[in-house]
Amino acid sequence: MRDQFTGQSSARIMNLIGLMLAVGPAVSPIIGGMLLSTLGWHSIFLVMVVYGIVALLVMAVWCVETNSAPDPTQAYPGQVLRNYARLLRDRGFMQGSLVLGCAVGAFYTMAVVLPFVLMEKIGLTPTQFGLVMLAQPCFYALGAAITGRLLRRIEVMRLVPSGLILIAVSAIGFCLGLRLLPLSLYTAMGPVLIWAFGSALVIPGATTAALAGFPKVAGAASALAGFLQIGVGLAGTAVAALLFSDPLTALATVMPSMALLAMLAHFALASKRKSRSFAVAPEELERAVDPAGAVGAGGEEIERGVHRDRP
Repeated sequence: MRDQFTGQSSARIMNLIGLMLAVGPAVSPIIGGMLLSTLGWHSIFLVMVVYGIVALLVMAVWCVETNSAPDPTQAYPGQVLRNYARLLRDRGFMQGSLVLGCAVGAFYTMAVVLPFVLMEKIGLTPTQFGLVMLAQPCFYALGAAITGRLLRRIEVMRLVPSGLILIAVSAIGFCLGLRLLPLSLYTAMGPVLIWAFGSALVIPGATTAALAGFPKVAGAASALAGFLQIGVGLAGTAVAALLFSDPLTALATVMPSMALLAMLAHFALASKRKSRSFAVAPEELERAVDPAGAVGAGGEEIERGVHRDRP
């Protein structure tokens, strides 16, 4: 993505990618629950093997190199380490990557802890669990669609604080709601859905901020940002498993901690990079509104500005 898009354009592509990524979490719990109920847990791993093979074939056949000027020296081990060191010292990269890591990594942690809460504590069957979890990607997709509309007039980085506020509200629901209110499907899933919606506002801006300014090491920046997402999710899962015997207490503690870390990263690591990296041209505003026709058309004033030279 970074090889081909920057600024607001990269934000609208990230928003479209987010909508596409919402499909997997929407259907996978349902498929997993059906496989578990009908064919047993072994079938899940067989399906994953087939899925992995298909994914590798798709990458080998259809995914082409997007770097127009590849530099083989960037693959030398010493240069790779220097690139990572440079990224880790950059406040802008760490700000975006840690915010992104907490927003996305939380989904990995919830994926591990929620089944114990919803099935063992509340009593859902595997199939019911899959159907209930369908709400999470639906709320994310709703947030991504609204984000696409907001990108018509609002620079992408201005959406990040709004998303973090929603994540903070979700954290309060986890911390206090699960401790003070009677446990039910609503008290357990309410904060999850708010987090999913808020993260849709955060992810495009945080990703763009993390990758902006590194055109020559875009691959390293993308890889390290992805590693931090998985790493934060793994750390949250490890803390939940090792420090808490009760999954409900783990969920009520780890999720607010991840929200707090995201807000600290955003405000404490505020970069000195100016908004030039995110300057919005009229044509970028037009494209930001409606990537691939997914979320609606742009305003007439933008349409005239973009197409004024066309016959």
